[in-house]
Amino acid sequence: MGNWTVGDDICDGVGESRIFADDFSGDDYFIIINSAILKSGYRYGVYFRATDPNAVDGYIFQYDQKHETGAFVFRKWLNGYEIWKPIAVAPAPPNYDWYNIDRQIQLNVIGDTFTLSIDGQEIMTVVDDTYSKGGIGFRTWSGETKACFSDISISNPKIIDTRERIVFL
Repeated sequence: MGNWTVGDDICDGVGESRIFADDFSGDDYFIIINSAILKSGYRYGVYFRATDPNAVDGYIFQYDQKHETGAFVFRKWLNGYEIWKPIAVAPAPPNYDWYNIDRQIQLNVIGDTFTLSIDGQEIMTVVDDTYSKGGIGFRTWSGETKACFSDISISNPKIIDTRERIVFL
């Protein structure tokens, strides 16, 4: 959904857009995005343990410059709708630079515990057991948002140093 371009990187902009990894579903994994850039607009999201791209059930991490004074947010999705009340929020540091900075995002999804790190710094950990398995994807929204992601991999925490290349269609 949207105007994604898929090549060496995955980019989108303009309005509500979603893209999901083709044929990937798992329970415990590390999502490693070595390059995530918010080029314009206010926010992007990374889905995890997500099912049914047409009516998403799962979780999303949101990089959200417009949430309060700027924050990193975890939310749930149910039947294609975002549950408004976040399950966790961590405010961004004062004077955080949101735009055109190449950020490394890592989400560790293990059992009922999810840990977010940005640029190697652990930001927050949340516990929720609603969804136990699903895939990954990306979302942009809010009109003029443009975000790009590259060098994306999934690691199985049970097998050291094994990464699976993720294909987006």
